[in-house]
Amino acid sequence: MKPLFIPLLFLMAAMLLTLYGCQEQEPIIEPEPEPEPEVDGGVQDDSSYDAPKTIESPMIVAFNCEFSGFPMMNEDSPLANHAYQLEARLPNGAVKGTYAVRTGYDNENLFFSADHSFMRELQQVVDTYDLAQYNGLSRRVSGLPDMYGAYLHIVYASGESIYASDNQDCFLPIAALEDLERLFRRYIHSPRISVEEVIYTEERGNSTLSIRYPEILLDATGEPLLAAAFDRYNTQIRGDQEAALHYTLRYAADHMGANAPSELYSHANICITRQDARVVSFYEELAQEIGILDHLDYRRTFNFDGVTGEPLGYADIFTDPNSLAPLLAEAFAAIEPNLFPIYMMEDTISASVYSEDGLVCFALAQDGVHFFAERNPLGGDVGLLHVTLSYDDHPDLVKAYYR
Repeated sequence: MKPLFIPLLFLMAAMLLTLYGCQEQEPIIEPEPEPEPEVDGGVQDDSSYDAPKTIESPMIVAFNCEFSGFPMMNEDSPLANHAYQLEARLPNGAVKGTYAVRTGYDNENLFFSADHSFMRELQQVVDTYDLAQYNGLSRRVSGLPDMYGAYLHIVYASGESIYASDNQDCFLPIAALEDLERLFRRYIHSPRISVEEVIYTEERGNSTLSIRYPEILLDATGEPLLAAAFDRYNTQIRGDQEAALHYTLRYAADHMGANAPSELYSHANICITRQDARVVSFYEELAQEIGILDHLDYRRTFNFDGVTGEPLGYADIFTDPNSLAPLLAEAFAAIEPNLFPIYMMEDTISASVYSEDGLVCFALAQDGVHFFAERNPLGGDVGLLHVTLSYDDHPDLVKAYYR
């Protein structure tokens, strides 16, 4: 009889195979492949070339612009070696803005509030430089540090928007960026200046004598140098007007007697043309009726560095002071044709600019420069000339820092 254990072994093996085949197989999960690292210098262009290039709505409700001025080292621009983020939103009827700037050494984040007029000014810049033309641009180069180009995102009340981004090249015009930075800086850094009027009157003989002059107050404890500059101005104008009272108005009233006018006065006031972190400028108007002479009008201008409080002259402000004489001679001749020939005016203006004697003086404004001159030395009657040279017409007139 043959042994039974061999067929039994085959039977057990078959049963085991059957049981194993009835069990559910565990799925084999393949590991996900590791994402390939970005190659430095690789370009990803997702630009939408059919994005709208015109915007119908005039009302901006959100604005964000980031740009780098580090590549502008060779440009005559105050933006060079700085990176900016300028942001403004209109959440509940009032503008909330951010002005952030960084250099290679430090950074600053400042905030401000404004009314709707800020957004209107912002839209003027957008229109002037047709920023909608860049809508849809989206280009990214991997491996670059932070934002090294420019980013622009504007949302309008209509739902329209402008979006453009390139982290390598600053596609926005430098002039547009300068205007945007200047607008935001004007709101964030504007010194809080107020002007009070001081008036003194007295009766003397048949005349009423009066002097009037401004007193500038600066509400900014963190700007002691500028405050000191205004204190010096206040002392000067007060001394000038008190001297006019003591030595001119009273003298006229006493010596003219019954022939003295009923009013003798020396009145001064100022017009502030610009105030921001870089410069404060104003001109002073002085009107005098002293009886002995005809009515007199004067202008004096003042320009102070917004940080140091130092007075700023022609050499500080203008790219080429020597170029001013022909420009101003032509501008004055355009508004007063009866002056000396232009070549004669150029000599007089050039001498005044060089000596800074005040015959021709200037006051900076946001969009240009005011120039004043006395008519008589330029061949006209007694009186004043006033012209304004705009930055649009003369972009290289003023050094970049003071534009």
